[in-house]
Amino acid sequence: MKHLKALPIIFMLAIPALAGCGGDKYVETRTEEEIVNGLAGQAMSEIGVSYSKFSADGVTPGEHKLVTEINQKVWENDQFGLDFTVSYTLTPLENYDLPYLSLSADGKVLNAQMMPSSAIAGDKYPTASSLGGAAYTLSASMKFKGYAEGFVAPKGLTTTDTFVNKEVKKQSWNALSNVVKSGSIAEIKANYDLADGEEKINDGDTIFTTGRITAAYDWKYEEIYRGVVITDGYRGLLLYAGCLQQAFYNDSSAEPNFKEGDIVSIYGKVSPYNGLFEVKPEAVNLVTDETEKAKIAPVEYRTETPESMKKLKQSQTGDMVKMQGLHVYDTVSTISKLLPGAHWVIKLADADNKVINTGINYHVGDGQQEAIQEFLINAKNNKSTFNFTGMLSATSSVNDLGPMRIGDKTAVSCYELVA
Repeated sequence: MKHLKALPIIFMLAIPALAGCGGDKYVETRTEEEIVNGLAGQAMSEIGVSYSKFSADGVTPGEHKLVTEINQKVWENDQFGLDFTVSYTLTPLENYDLPYLSLSADGKVLNAQMMPSSAIAGDKYPTASSLGGAAYTLSASMKFKGYAEGFVAPKGLTTTDTFVNKEVKKQSWNALSNVVKSGSIAEIKANYDLADGEEKINDGDTIFTTGRITAAYDWKYEEIYRGVVITDGYRGLLLYAGCLQQAFYNDSSAEPNFKEGDIVSIYGKVSPYNGLFEVKPEAVNLVTDETEKAKIAPVEYRTETPESMKKLKQSQTGDMVKMQGLHVYDTVSTISKLLPGAHWVIKLADADNKVINTGINYHVGDGQQEAIQEFLINAKNNKSTFNFTGMLSATSSVNDLGPMRIGDKTAVSCYELVA
């Protein structure tokens, strides 16, 4: 769900009449009632663009500012417009033990807390069980507050107090606090591999976990949404798209909100793709509690071989791995033909000539792809041996070695010549 912001929604209804050269004289043909009701309806529909996503995506845990004050302009050159206020009520569809959704005392913030899967065990909450979360109705009542200070009525409009403080529009939306399956990264992955049962995690389930920001395809504002890895020891979780860009950067010119090594909690949906275990985050928050931070292990790398890699499950992709004593198996001709901007798969091999793929995701950028291409061609020509340190990835459901930017290191640094 898109984060709600209490910002003015400014737009203009179709101009009913213009008089004079260049439209410098405006003549209002609508009645005061038509203007008030029309602007109120447009405002409510704009609010609904955000709030209508409640039913589909659920409300992410935390605080969400609600739109409570709106100013609408009557015509193109109107500087002050009409003021409206919005108040809210929240009604649960079942008598839940806890307020998974609640309104703040001033009615300006919608608070959401996670509903654990244990809460819908049995038949206590049939609606929540069927929808996958605690269901509520969020209702809004819009009132006309009055004409903003400084408002100048255009010709043809007589302003009165007739509609001031009167309700002019009502609307309701479905609001869902999703059932969340929480645990460590290792537990999330282990539960994904379970047979059917209460703890089983399926594609599309909402999860909550905590980890250390460790790697990314690219740390820049324009690319951060393409993939970030959080870890707990060698266990890694690849976050893709979702709210990544908004979470990491307030805008394109801002410094990042997180840095490599920060401990964050994430909330999102399990969304594997092409054999790669991914989570689409809906919220990423910095963990500041020292006790909670201490629970997350430093970054580690699990040693694998081409043979052991074949036995790893999809849920283990995203983990941090290392493999030693590799050489290039593919020909220089094959590698030279690869063009940046596409996903590459290049064959490597170990000392026993057991083949393993390295998958170079185009998300690392053209420059890094070309640098990796040059490294591997030189290694082939010089019959050099090298080690790999990076992410366990997958291409078309085949496990491979995925280079990433780990901290301030470049993706090509995942390949290191043996001295």
